[in-house]
Amino acid sequence: MLTRPIKGLLRLFGLLPLAARLRYSVQQMAGRLRYSVQQIRYRGQAAGLPIPPLRLNFLVTGTQSVDWYVKSGWLAAQSIRFALERNGIRVEDLTSILDFGCGSGRVIRHWRPLTAAVHGTDYNSDLIRWCERNLPFATFQTNDVRPSLQYPDGSFDLIYALSVFTHLDEEHQDAWMRELRRTLKPTGYLIITTHGPCPFYLSRLTAEERAAFDRGALIVRPQGVHGGNAFMAFHAVEYVKTRLVKDLVMVDYLAGGAFGNPYQDLWLLKKPG
Repeated sequence: MLTRPIKGLLRLFGLLPLAARLRYSVQQMAGRLRYSVQQIRYRGQAAGLPIPPLRLNFLVTGTQSVDWYVKSGWLAAQSIRFALERNGIRVEDLTSILDFGCGSGRVIRHWRPLTAAVHGTDYNSDLIRWCERNLPFATFQTNDVRPSLQYPDGSFDLIYALSVFTHLDEEHQDAWMRELRRTLKPTGYLIITTHGPCPFYLSRLTAEERAAFDRGALIVRPQGVHGGNAFMAFHAVEYVKTRLVKDLVMVDYLAGGAFGNPYQDLWLLKKPG
């Protein structure tokens, strides 16, 4: 913290902007150093696998916190386990899993002990390249914002898309639901999460949006790019049941059940046999 006399001298000699830039650089260096220390400290809790650099962490979680990256990934994996197990399905019995929108491997890393073939895909090629280098137990691909995926029909026992449909408009949601259904095996399972009727999300809606939401509408705020954090979609429960699910079977609905994506609802769907 610069004292007033020192600030005065710096201003007198025209050095105040330089001092401000230097201070900012020092703060940035200190922040990166703290992050590097935390990457080492938390690795054991992150399934013993590398933690992505700060920039990639921010892209995925919207924070610069290693602690939240690790905890939210573990919680998300547990929410998937919980939703499946309460319906009589064990993750350990699955033979093929796809993390659709895998980001930097926040969740997929926790399937490392499984015997299943584990795959991840994301539209951000930087994230996929990092996963390919650091999570060798899984196979990764880059997808476009619109379908299709490079997998044959009926490839997966389980596909999960955590906080993906929360950032797409109706057209993209419908297209991806068709594509994910295509790549599911008969009787395979799909897990998605949505911004539902939770006070945390309802408080963000305008009065007009809230009225439409209460009537069962999908609310979309098309800011930024499809799939980006700024592009927001809010799903009424009735909309998911009657419009989004389409020809999949709704197995379970857990309000606020996406533990690693706080306050989001979790839906367990099944492809008919």
